[in-house]
Amino acid sequence: MHQPIKDHPNEKVVIEATIALRKDALQLQETRNQAGLINEVDVTRARTELANVEAELHAITRNRAQVEHALAMLCGQPPGYFSVAATASNNLPPEVPAGLPSALLQRRPDIVEAEQLLQASSARIGVAKAAFFPTIKLTGAAGLASADLGTFLNWPRKVWSVGPSISAPIFEGGRNRANLKATEARYEQSVASYRGSILNAFREVEDALSDLSSLLSQSAAVNRALLSSRDTAALANERYQRGLSSYLDVGDAQRAALQAEREETQLRGQRAISTILLAKALGGGWERADAPGLSKPK
Repeated sequence: MHQPIKDHPNEKVVIEATIALRKDALQLQETRNQAGLINEVDVTRARTELANVEAELHAITRNRAQVEHALAMLCGQPPGYFSVAATASNNLPPEVPAGLPSALLQRRPDIVEAEQLLQASSARIGVAKAAFFPTIKLTGAAGLASADLGTFLNWPRKVWSVGPSISAPIFEGGRNRANLKATEARYEQSVASYRGSILNAFREVEDALSDLSSLLSQSAAVNRALLSSRDTAALANERYQRGLSSYLDVGDAQRAALQAEREETQLRGQRAISTILLAKALGGGWERADAPGLSKPK
């Protein structure tokens, strides 16, 4: 009896469709009550279900309006003249490819800034930069976090001492020992800042990949629950039409189906957000012409 889920409506579309069904159900219950086939209790239950869903629509509309106003400000437009239509969509978050190189992180503005400060602290940083920035694969199979990324933060501190060293000959020509110590301290500070920027970048990537993995598994479970809840709602309605159960069973089944459909919609939104955060953590996505194994932007 399972039916495939072909479209992907947003939450507002789901609620509006549910309201239409609730109105039809209420009208049917009123007609059956007038004919003496059911009692007033089924009618009042249908009215309650309709009112509850209408209340949820108002809450979603309010939240949606706040998001639209924020988007209007980002676009430089008056909030009152900006709107985004609520329509169903078949768009899914793009798949994350396997084997993303850590070199992509070097595009991040915070790492670029820290690197420039480090270069300013030592003219020899260009010689050791390639050895200083960790080179690993960020993603493994199915675009999930790789084993390298999972163990990266546990690497010994000596990995971060590969950078250039400052010695006294650099300061020959009359510079005193105090200047040498001050310059060494500034260099060590720049190294610490650079290291912190890299660690933070890897943390953000791992957070996003972890979220995507969890959301993917959760979405699969919710999708199964949605299919089952739709079957249950159809069976409950059929039993009610035959006089084998009360309208209370129909309302419970439809409410469970609505909740599952809303969860499925919300999870798709969360997956999209996590994908955007991954692209942000990578410094601009994963389609780069000069990254090994990656396709050029289309």
